[in-house]
This record gives sequence, structure tokens and C-alpha cells, in this order.
Amino acid sequence: MEKQIALGQTDQTYGRLAAIIKKAAHIAGAPLRLLGRYYSLVLERDVDMRQTKAITEAQLAFFATVMPADMHILLHVAACAWLIFALKKCRSVMKE
Repeated sequence: MEKQIALGQTDQTYGRLAAIIKKAAHIAGAPLRLLGRYYSLVLERDVDMRQTKAITEAQLAFFATVMPADMHILLHVAACAWLIFALKKCRSVMKE
């Protein structure tokens, strides 16, 4: 009997914890959803979350390539490779 009571309390605790994590994930995703709405307005077409992430990654790769002027040459090469990969990914995602 005691084990059943403990399991009931544990289930309630896990339920509350799952609800808190779900709410935190929803709040953390709000800026990305706002960015997706902005991209939809600028591009004049619906942009889903996957496309928003691809566009954002391409922008980050561009800034990583262009902005730091005093980086080591190998880091510049890596940033250029990331930019090329991100642009190809963005292009394939935006075709859909």
C-alpha cells in the first residue's frame, strides 16, 4: 500500500516537472517564432520554423565569416565552409 502512495506522488511530481519544462520551452521559442513572422513579412510568403532556423543559421554563418577580421586563417576557412553549407541548406529548405 505504501508503494502505491509513493508512486502516486512521484507521478504528480513528474507531471508538474513536465509542465514546467514544456512552458519553459514554449517561452524560449518565442523569439524564434517572432523572427519567423518577420521573415514572412519581408519575403511575402509563409515561412515555417524549419525555414526560419535555416535562414538564421545562414545569417550567423555570414557574420562569423565577415565580422572577425583578426581570426586565424583556419578559422576563416571553417567559417567559409559553414557559410557555404548553410546557404545550400537554406536554398534547399526554401524551395519546398
